[in-house]
Amino acid sequence: MLAICAFLSGCASEERDLKVAEGAVGVFHSLLDSEKYSAIYQTAGAKMKETTSEPNFVKLLQGVHQTLGAVHDSVPKGVVFQLAQGTIRLDYDTTFARGAGREQFVWQVTNDQAILFSCRIFSRDLAKQ
Repeated sequence: MLAICAFLSGCASEERDLKVAEGAVGVFHSLLDSEKYSAIYQTAGAKMKETTSEPNFVKLLQGVHQTLGAVHDSVPKGVVFQLAQGTIRLDYDTTFARGAGREQFVWQVTNDQAILFSCRIFSRDLAKQ
């Protein structure tokens, strides 16, 4: 019985963390559309900051936003709980004003706060530019 309770509380925790991460995707899109690229970087985790400088990150997001435009719709396509890293990967098919692509976010959720671990945008529409 104790094992079942432990399992169920783990599921509840994952479900809560998933909701927090999904909400963070909405905040990311809002900041992207508002061209607040530095704000996204400032709230990112140390791992991401180790691999990408703020000027490079801002330049990347500016290019994405200028090429693809505002986010119109974002449909969840997959969730992966990476327990070894303590992260959640969320994949979305996203339609922008001038194109579409697959977004991949990795969030570290602690104390009901999502910290951006990494983000990638795969789009043929970006490659055309």
